[in-house]
Amino acid sequence: EKLNLSNNGLRGGGRINYLNSNSESKDIVFFPDSANADIEDFAMVRKVIAGTEYPSGKATDIYMNWRPKQDKMFLYKKANNFSMYDGRVDHDGDLVLARSGLTGSGTISFEQAQILSQLFEFKGITLKADTSDFRLKSSDSGILALSTTNMKSFIDFDKRFGEFASNGTGSYVTFPLNQYICYIEKFKWLMDDKNVEFGMTVAAKDKTEMNIAGSEFVSINPSQDSLRWFSPDASYNLTDYLIKAKDVKEINVADASIIPGDGKVVIEKSTYIRTLVDAKVVANTSTRYHTMMNSTINITSRKNYSGAGDYEYVDQLKVKHLLRLTQIGVDTSYQTFANGDIPDSLN
Repeated sequence: EKLNLSNNGLRGGGRINYLNSNSESKDIVFFPDSANADIEDFAMVRKVIAGTEYPSGKATDIYMNWRPKQDKMFLYKKANNFSMYDGRVDHDGDLVLARSGLTGSGTISFEQAQILSQLFEFKGITLKADTSDFRLKSSDSGILALSTTNMKSFIDFDKRFGEFASNGTGSYVTFPLNQYICYIEKFKWLMDDKNVEFGMTVAAKDKTEMNIAGSEFVSINPSQDSLRWFSPDASYNLTDYLIKAKDVKEINVADASIIPGDGKVVIEKSTYIRTLVDAKVVANTSTRYHTMMNSTINITSRKNYSGAGDYEYVDQLKVKHLLRLTQIGVDTSYQTFANGDIPDSLN
């Protein structure tokens, strides 16, 4: 294309090829140390240059500031977002293309996910951000399935997974549909399985690398009064939106310790806890004097539960008897009580 030099500066239309990119504009303004232009068409091809990986991407109607001496090209969104990784990712933000690689800031969207960061590093088929917020959308309009803040993020679009790690203590994941939060150090999102894994599953079952108690799950439904419990191995399904926890040692409710029979706890939407079967109830948590076994328990809050079970009674002759308790619950002073029928043989 022709270059024109006038009192409007040195200008011209044409194409700029830089690293893995191609930029086309009808009006490029050239300065001694840079060039500016409204770019009609911008494209990048996936490429490795001098050991540095670059992803594919494209956009229309963006603004470019190219600084050859700094070996950097700044690309600013105007009306349209960038399409990246062969159309898999929508990037609402800006990019910096340089000899050291491609970086950017803004919000990337793909699958049912969004990641927000002030600094993304884009590689050939992966991306990472040292500080980011992560969200997963649900099928319920306007309600997120999962969200978290201040996380290290890593996404592999080829292997179809994302890994996230806390940047400090106190980081947690929020499950808005379930009205729960989970204090967590790391988790993994398996895109094709539509599943998020927490705790031991992420640590490859290596208990030496983690807190044995696991992640703390806390209800944020006000009616449940911050009901909480720990699980070292849990997952979240993005189809039925169930939190499934394993190896739960106990749940403290009122003055009792409730021990799930198989160690499993399932949380449905709106904080509903599925009935615990074959559970053990120990009351109270200080004396641990009474134990109810083979119990079916429904937990409704940190201060209330109900159910039925068996109580082991030892008579004066040291003979053990199982008494059936048809009602186990919590009284107004938040202490466990139980009712049952005593057979005539024991009277």
